Amino acid sequence: MHVQAALKSASVVVERLLERERLNNNGNYPETIALVLWGTDNIKTYGESLAQVCFIGIRRDVPCAGQSYNPP
Repeated sequence: MHVQAALKSASVVVERLLERERLNNNGNYPETIALVLWGTDNIKTYGESLAQVCFIGIRRDVPCAGQSYNPP
């Protein structure tokens, strides 16, 4: 039950975030998005932060989706 609630909340948060960034960027989605994942926050929200990462990763209309940062 908690997992479904986290997934539902995460999808709303991601859609709002992407829409806000698109509107603030002349109709373009952001080229990059950075997320910080803390263990205790994931425990308290039943994985909502991880679900947000998953929802961003499956969006194919967002340029940064599915990419990862590889430091030099």
